[in-house]
Amino acid sequence: MRDAAHGARHVVTVVANKSLGKQWGDKCLAQGSMPCCRASAQHDCKSMKLCGLAIRMCETMVTCDQTLNACKRRTMDDPKNKDPHCDGAACRQCTADYKKCHDRAVSMSN
Repeated sequence: MRDAAHGARHVVTVVANKSLGKQWGDKCLAQGSMPCCRASAQHDCKSMKLCGLAIRMCETMVTCDQTLNACKRRTMDDPKNKDPHCDGAACRQCTADYKKCHDRAVSMSN
């Protein structure tokens, strides 16, 4: 019986972590800030250890966004293949890579 209760708590913790991670990630994306993830955990969690998954999710979401922005800047500024409006194939690939990265972030598990 004790194992079942532990298992249920673990599932609840994972679900809560995923919810917090997504919430913090969205907030921190708007701020463009990686430190925002840990600051959110310090504010919302009783224990940083318990919120490790949420922190990783948030930080990964912010990293994905930073990578997307850098990719688009490189693509728009490429002297060999100028794409000032970022509407070419290279920019579309940046966006596709971002979507994969973001999807991996929000589907993380322990």
